[in-house]
Amino acid sequence: MKQTCITIRINGRMKMLLTELSQKTGFGVSVIIRGILYKEIESLLDESGNWKMDEKKKDEG
Repeated sequence: MKQTCITIRINGRMKMLLTELSQKTGFGVSVIIRGILYKEIESLLDESGNWKMDEKKKDEG
């Protein structure tokens, strides 16, 4: 898979927390961010890989 680089903005507190977590775990900040993103996106998908939010819209409509 081709690697893609994106830029995000975070506040000072978030940077401090990410740096602290990086030091405690020994993983780089980018590795931690990728792990958090992966986990959060997976929590928004159902077992079939569909967005759970789409199901809520269908139920409401």
